[in-house]
Amino acid sequence: MKNLFNFCFFQILLFGAALGCSAASQPIPALVSRMSERSELILLDKARPVADEPAGAASHHETNKINNFIVPGYLPPKAPVKGKRKFIIDTDTASDDAVALVMALNNSDIQVEAMTIVAGNVSLAQGIQNAMYTMNLCKKSVPVYAGMEKPLLRPLETADYVHGKDGMGDIGLPLRGFVPQSKHAVLELIDRINQAAAGEITLVCLGPLTNIAMAVLLDKSIAQKVNGCLIMGGVGLGRGNVTPVAEYNIWVDPEAAKIVFESGMPLKMVGWDISREYAVFDEAEAQKIRNVNTPLANFVVDICKTGAEHARKKGRKGFSLPDPIAMAVFLDSTIATETKMAFASVLTNDDDSRGQTVMDYAGETVKKPNMEVVLKADSERFRQLLRNSCVEKKKDVKR
Repeated sequence: MKNLFNFCFFQILLFGAALGCSAASQPIPALVSRMSERSELILLDKARPVADEPAGAASHHETNKINNFIVPGYLPPKAPVKGKRKFIIDTDTASDDAVALVMALNNSDIQVEAMTIVAGNVSLAQGIQNAMYTMNLCKKSVPVYAGMEKPLLRPLETADYVHGKDGMGDIGLPLRGFVPQSKHAVLELIDRINQAAAGEITLVCLGPLTNIAMAVLLDKSIAQKVNGCLIMGGVGLGRGNVTPVAEYNIWVDPEAAKIVFESGMPLKMVGWDISREYAVFDEAEAQKIRNVNTPLANFVVDICKTGAEHARKKGRKGFSLPDPIAMAVFLDSTIATETKMAFASVLTNDDDSRGQTVMDYAGETVKKPNMEVVLKADSERFRQLLRNSCVEKKKDVKR
């Protein structure tokens, strides 16, 4: 990768462009002011540091200096906060993301603080509609924020060939008319993490890591303040689903994944290989969900229509649900029956290795592990948790 500071500079410029044209845009002067307060990056070839934050800024920024932008090494998760765990879910909402949202929104042990939307499986605009439709169906009220509408350096390549043109199986759902919060998702991530107690927020990432990477670029200190960053993406063992070695979420924006992997956050990964092995649904398994006999149960199966068709064309016995099994592990860590620490890196090449997650389990690189990787899971417990989440819940009280 080219000089890191130049790389960061280009990311900030791209962020400004994204904010300037997105539905959740803010005035560019305000953005420039915000960047000068938050980024602490070297923006010019003369390596001129950005000034310290103005008087009155939050105390957790007072000791931040330029130093090394990427903080190496793995930090163990912080002590859990009493009461419900607090999630911010970052999603490129298509069919399996929506199923995962149902699981989180209907889990009594979790408080979903916010949903931040990123482009990936579908466009940013479509992902917003899909997430808010799902939330509405679950009778919940959670703030939703529009984020990055394309990867950091590359054009967006969606996965509509799997999820359908609308990302939700093309079954005719009324996916329109929902309006997210006006604030940009990246700025909301930074503010919400900084305003929370240390270790209070857990990031749950179901799509490309563009929003998270941009937040880290603007304020690297948030990496030390979250309880953890839980990622559905990559491959722990075996083959990929978009190339022989890469999984889609990492492949679509490998530069963002690289930034997050090297951020110093406590990271946990549930890869595509876990879905392929433990979360495949044939007709009989899909019927078990329908047998719950609620609108949510039918929704969960119906939106996987194009995914099931894609699986049949590929000669597979059923459709897989990568985001839901990842969410199951994040909701109940005992569903992961085997995990292993590794030093995980991401290839950002422009060849067939693009987006490959390279896992050093044996310590060959002599680098400190930065990732807990799930290698095996309890398939039946996951399926039961999914079915339980489809039971009708009482309407949420707006926060």
